[in-house]
Amino acid sequence: MTPQTITCDLSGGTPPFPPAGDYLLTVSTGNGTSQIDVWDLTIGAVGPAGPQGPQGIPGIVGLEGQSCPTNQFVTGFDATGKIICSAETDAPPPPSCVNTTFTFTITSSSGSPLTQAAWQGGTATQNDTKNCSVNVNQPSGAVDLVGGTAGAIPWSVNFISGYSNCFITLVNQPDCSGLSLSASEPVVQNYPTCTSGLCDLGTCSTGVATDTAQVQCVP
Repeated sequence: MTPQTITCDLSGGTPPFPPAGDYLLTVSTGNGTSQIDVWDLTIGAVGPAGPQGPQGIPGIVGLEGQSCPTNQFVTGFDATGKIICSAETDAPPPPSCVNTTFTFTITSSSGSPLTQAAWQGGTATQNDTKNCSVNVNQPSGAVDLVGGTAGAIPWSVNFISGYSNCFITLVNQPDCSGLSLSASEPVVQNYPTCTSGLCDLGTCSTGVATDTAQVQCVP
């Protein structure tokens, strides 16, 4: 780039134009932002320095190492410069639950010629992508309670989190093919049953039965 010189004669007129004072001079050419320059310009003699102004309010110092507890945030400072923390009451609510169907599966203990296979009971939990969850009671008791469920615990909902309601929609017929004299058998009051819980006479394979239940949860 070739250096350029701009000469301005500001001495004409009575009084001279412009009058003495401080100005921000801007020089520009073309349309690009890089073709503009500005600088301070003083016309006339520079006056004496003015009196010193009053002392300003001290800034807040000593913030190093200060922090708010979990789930709180800084909302201000006290007179000594310490931070003031408040609970995060304005935090967005967690995502709401959606209609979800869960499938739970249970496998019985192994039957033998002298020992009945049994459902192992206990509880199981599943949750969706928004961490809304359901916990169910799994069947507990012998697998061959055909015609009645006295003393047995069926599939049932134990507790829920995030949903307004969860309920058993389907208990499938158990797969009893691993036990002798067994096939798919009835479900009695949400309790899966098999004709036999024994594994004998060389007619069974694994000696166990399996069952699944579906749970529908609504927000």
